[in-house]
Amino acid sequence: YEDGAGFEENIFCSEKLIPGYDPEGKNHLYAFVPLHESDLAFGYLVFRDCIDKVENRFLHVYSNRMSVVIDKFRHTLALDLVNKRLIDLMRRDPLTNVNNRIAFDDKEKFLQAQINSGEDVHFAVAMFDVNSLKLINDTYGHESGDVYLVRACRLICNVFKHSPVYRM
Repeated sequence: YEDGAGFEENIFCSEKLIPGYDPEGKNHLYAFVPLHESDLAFGYLVFRDCIDKVENRFLHVYSNRMSVVIDKFRHTLALDLVNKRLIDLMRRDPLTNVNNRIAFDDKEKFLQAQINSGEDVHFAVAMFDVNSLKLINDTYGHESGDVYLVRACRLICNVFKHSPVYRM
């Protein structure tokens, strides 16, 4: 960005990184203030012809304040990603990797709200039971029962590729 306007080109001459650069113009004094947090560099603030501000520590204060803002922004993004991941884990069955009962209840509430508001909602519900799971668990062990459930779920997901699948 220069004066609030971003560069439109993907690749550009490095001279464009210097604000107000004029190869034929007079010499200027540039101050580059790095914007970073720990080992992550976000870019630089570039000031031109402001040695008086450097002397009164303006740039140092400005840099510190920008670092605090960037750190809070980075922290907020990290928390947002963690929250999204936790919500996904909360709504997913760990064995079969399909939606679980919590996700089903949320979808049910969403559909009911659409119906209550008078929207024209089209959907279908199909329920499947995996037979003989107790017999498989008792005879061959729970690991075999897990394999049986995963394969049954994979089969259902393949048949209903464009529909959400829930393990209840």
